[in-house]
Amino acid sequence: MLKKKILLLVLSALVLIGGCFSYILAVGDTYTYSLWANDSGKIQNVQVNIDDENVLKVDKIRDKEILFKSVNKGTTMVTVNYDLINKGDKTPMTEMFEEHTTGFGTVINKSHFDFNGYFAIIISAFIYLLIVFAIVIQSTKASFKENWYSYKNMVYIGLIIFLILLMLIFGVQCGIYFNTSSNFGLMNFISNIMSSGQYVMFSLVPLLSILFLLISVSNVVLIFREGKSVKNILGVILGIVFIVAAFLSRLTDIVYNNYSSEKMLYATTLLGGFISYMVVYFDCVFLGSCICSLMASFRKPHYDRDYIIILGCGLRKDGSLLPLLKGRVDSAISFVKKQKELTKKNCVFVPSGGQGNDEIIAEGDAMKNYLLQQGVDENDIMVENKSTTTLENMQFSKKLIDEKNPNAKVAFSTTRYHLFRSGMYATTAGLNAIGVGSKTKWYFWPNAFLREFVGVIVAKIKYHIVTAGILFLINVLLVGASALIKFL
Repeated sequence: MLKKKILLLVLSALVLIGGCFSYILAVGDTYTYSLWANDSGKIQNVQVNIDDENVLKVDKIRDKEILFKSVNKGTTMVTVNYDLINKGDKTPMTEMFEEHTTGFGTVINKSHFDFNGYFAIIISAFIYLLIVFAIVIQSTKASFKENWYSYKNMVYIGLIIFLILLMLIFGVQCGIYFNTSSNFGLMNFISNIMSSGQYVMFSLVPLLSILFLLISVSNVVLIFREGKSVKNILGVILGIVFIVAAFLSRLTDIVYNNYSSEKMLYATTLLGGFISYMVVYFDCVFLGSCICSLMASFRKPHYDRDYIIILGCGLRKDGSLLPLLKGRVDSAISFVKKQKELTKKNCVFVPSGGQGNDEIIAEGDAMKNYLLQQGVDENDIMVENKSTTTLENMQFSKKLIDEKNPNAKVAFSTTRYHLFRSGMYATTAGLNAIGVGSKTKWYFWPNAFLREFVGVIVAKIKYHIVTAGILFLINVLLVGASALIKFL
């Protein structure tokens, strides 16, 4: 399936490039130049002087426009003199620009990299974005259908948001083109597309600042309630990373303004554009991780489960349940109770958790004691008390369940912010299980989002490297297209 998608993208690119090339060859032997003063008043007495008429000639002069026709390959200066009539006043005007005729007969305005038919390139690029968008949408649907709990889904959701932003940027630039009567040019379009990355990045700064402020507050609460650890200061760390990245993007402009040169222009434009779009991309992946985590918290299993695994998470010194773990058990009890009311089907509890070094009893056994206190029949409890991690919770519980019923329908109970990650571990263990979420304190949520974001970065690092490579290549192509005019 992946090979087919890559083949489709390659073939689409070749068809669109071929179509653009053919169209530009068909219409590019003429060039329509719009006088800059064409919106300011009436234009009279237009005179055109071409330095080398073996390169270019005037085909016709019409309403505020000059139509040039290619003759031979070469470059020539063009001077246009005319009178601008505005409110009865006549002002002499002069415009000078450089025109180049390629070996294919295409006439190019070197000042703006403007030529007849260049808009076909923009339309083709937009069509290609739509094709990529359609493939990502289809891949997202297939991915969710195959495995609901997957970091790949977070990447896909982030890509969808990112592609929507790109298409909006393209749409805005196309609107500018259609509403600009002067010579907008491909170079201006490319420049605006590249700078749009910075616009989007800085437009997200207020939202991200508020978000990271809230996350930092939650980190402080976590530190006071849960103790100091790297995972409890993720918000502060990532906030600093994004601020530094935004500053680096802005720094490229500062460097160019102070050390202006043609080479520096291309280098800073390339670096600034790449950093901006990478920051925007990771912003989108972060949003994707938040969306997937929230979706997981609202997803409910059908009331047809045979077993429900309860994931352990620590005990008090006396072996009783901490509020967080108690919430998970209560959530499982509530689910089973409702299932019995609606379908009359019984469901076996699988409290899962081993004994930590600082615990007097295994978490699975402690949860069993609590279940018995809540009136659950001992025959409806199957304890797993050897696991030390969430993955082992799933693996060891699956082994017990398979011994009783290999085709059992399984649910698992955990804290809401932990649902998505637990679902991934269930998939890794070979369990097709759906999570039930218990109530969660507010200060856990922001850090949970960040943990999933860091998780998706680490787990799918190859995806992000490929994306970074593609974005860098796109920026190289855009900068290269801007520089191409210098070598024609």
